[in-house]
Amino acid sequence: MPLVVAFGPITLVIWLAENVATYTKVWLYPNQSASWHMVGIEKIGSWLLLMIISFIMIELLNRWRQRQSLDASSCRD
Repeated sequence: MPLVVAFGPITLVIWLAENVATYTKVWLYPNQSASWHMVGIEKIGSWLLLMIISFIMIELLNRWRQRQSLDASSCRD
């Protein structure tokens, strides 16, 4: 399964959890102060983008660390 496709159900669960949290008043968005209503479906795209960017940043950091450790080990030889 492609990674981006796997992120889809995860973002859906995050969106549902966000709706539960706003319903139980763990936090509220400014437009929910008068009465509760569901968080917009467009937030799923925001969560998906956040997950993709986070994954890419972590992957780049891991590759950079591996390169640094290889460089350090080659200098010791």
